[in-house]
Amino acid sequence: MANLQALLKQQRELEAQIHKAREETREAAIAKILEVAEEAGLTAADICNAFPMKIQRKTNTRASPKVKYKDNKGNTWSGRGALPRWVRDSGKPKEAFLIKE
Repeated sequence: MANLQALLKQQRELEAQIHKAREETREAAIAKILEVAEEAGLTAADICNAFPMKIQRKTNTRASPKVKYKDNKGNTWSGRGALPRWVRDSGKPKEAFLIKE
Protein backbone atom coordinates (compact mmCIF):
# COMPACT_ATOMS: atom_id res chain seq x y z
CA MET A 1 0.00 0.00 0.00
CA ALA A 2 2.93 2.33 0.56
CA ASN A 3 3.44 2.33 -3.18
CA LEU A 4 -0.19 3.38 -3.76
CA GLN A 5 0.07 6.15 -1.16
CA ALA A 6 3.25 7.44 -2.79
CA LEU A 7 1.59 7.45 -6.20
CA LEU A 8 -1.46 9.31 -4.87
CA LYS A 9 0.80 11.90 -3.25
CA GLN A 10 2.67 12.29 -6.52
CA GLN A 11 -0.65 12.68 -8.37
CA ARG A 12 -1.75 15.49 -6.01
CA GLU A 13 1.57 17.26 -6.47
CA LEU A 14 1.31 16.98 -10.27
CA GLU A 15 -2.27 18.27 -10.23
CA ALA A 16 -1.13 21.28 -8.17
CA GLN A 17 1.66 21.94 -10.69
CA ILE A 18 -0.78 21.64 -13.59
CA HIS A 19 -3.18 24.09 -11.91
CA LYS A 20 -0.35 26.57 -11.29
CA ALA A 21 0.87 26.29 -14.90
CA ARG A 22 -2.65 26.86 -16.24
CA GLU A 23 -3.08 29.97 -14.09
CA GLU A 24 0.28 31.37 -15.25
CA THR A 25 -0.59 30.69 -18.88
CA ARG A 26 -4.00 32.31 -18.42
CA GLU A 27 -2.54 35.40 -16.78
CA ALA A 28 0.08 35.74 -19.54
CA ALA A 29 -2.59 35.40 -22.23
CA ILE A 30 -4.78 38.07 -20.60
CA ALA A 31 -1.81 40.42 -20.33
CA LYS A 32 -0.97 39.87 -24.01
CA ILE A 33 -4.60 40.45 -25.06
CA LEU A 34 -4.77 43.68 -23.06
CA GLU A 35 -1.48 44.87 -24.56
CA VAL A 36 -2.59 44.19 -28.14
CA ALA A 37 -6.05 45.67 -27.49
CA GLU A 38 -4.54 48.86 -26.10
CA GLU A 39 -2.21 49.20 -29.08
CA ALA A 40 -5.12 48.72 -31.50
CA GLY A 41 -7.46 51.02 -29.57
CA LEU A 42 -10.00 48.28 -28.92
CA THR A 43 -12.60 48.44 -26.18
CA ALA A 44 -13.81 45.61 -23.98
CA ALA A 45 -17.01 45.53 -26.06
CA ASP A 46 -14.98 45.03 -29.26
CA ILE A 47 -13.22 42.06 -27.73
CA CYS A 48 -16.40 40.54 -26.29
CA ASN A 49 -18.22 40.87 -29.62
CA ALA A 50 -15.40 38.99 -31.32
CA PHE A 51 -16.17 35.93 -29.17
CA PRO A 52 -19.91 35.19 -29.44
CA MET A 53 -21.21 33.35 -26.40
CA LYS A 54 -23.64 30.49 -26.38
CA ILE A 55 -27.14 31.77 -25.83
CA GLN A 56 -29.03 29.88 -23.17
CA ARG A 57 -32.50 28.83 -24.15
CA LYS A 58 -35.31 29.98 -21.98
CA THR A 59 -37.04 27.11 -20.27
CA ASN A 60 -40.55 28.45 -20.75
CA THR A 61 -40.88 30.29 -24.04
CA ARG A 62 -44.59 29.67 -24.51
CA ALA A 63 -46.99 32.49 -23.93
CA SER A 64 -49.78 31.97 -21.44
CA PRO A 65 -53.06 31.00 -23.08
CA LYS A 66 -55.40 33.86 -23.85
CA VAL A 67 -58.27 34.38 -21.42
CA LYS A 68 -61.59 33.51 -23.09
CA TYR A 69 -64.01 33.42 -20.16
CA LYS A 70 -64.45 35.91 -17.32
CA ASP A 71 -67.05 36.63 -14.65
CA ASN A 72 -67.93 39.90 -12.90
CA LYS A 73 -65.84 38.86 -9.84
CA GLY A 74 -62.61 38.77 -11.87
CA ASN A 75 -62.32 34.99 -12.24
CA THR A 76 -60.84 33.98 -15.58
CA TRP A 77 -60.43 30.81 -17.61
CA SER A 78 -58.66 30.11 -20.90
CA GLY A 79 -61.06 27.36 -21.91
CA ARG A 80 -58.40 24.71 -21.46
CA GLY A 81 -58.57 21.97 -18.91
CA ALA A 82 -61.42 21.14 -16.59
CA LEU A 83 -64.37 23.47 -16.19
CA PRO A 84 -63.59 25.76 -13.25
CA ARG A 85 -65.67 25.65 -10.11
CA TRP A 86 -66.85 29.25 -10.51
CA VAL A 87 -68.43 28.35 -13.90
CA ARG A 88 -69.81 25.03 -12.66
CA ASP A 89 -71.36 26.50 -9.50
CA SER A 90 -72.92 29.49 -11.29
CA GLY A 91 -75.59 27.35 -12.94
CA LYS A 92 -75.05 29.23 -16.21
CA PRO A 93 -73.60 27.81 -19.41
CA LYS A 94 -69.94 28.62 -19.99
CA GLU A 95 -70.90 30.69 -23.03
CA ALA A 96 -72.48 33.23 -20.64
CA PHE A 97 -68.94 34.11 -19.47
CA LEU A 98 -67.41 34.27 -22.95
CA ILE A 99 -65.43 37.47 -23.53
CA LYS A 100 -66.71 39.21 -26.64
CA GLU A 101 -64.00 40.97 -28.59
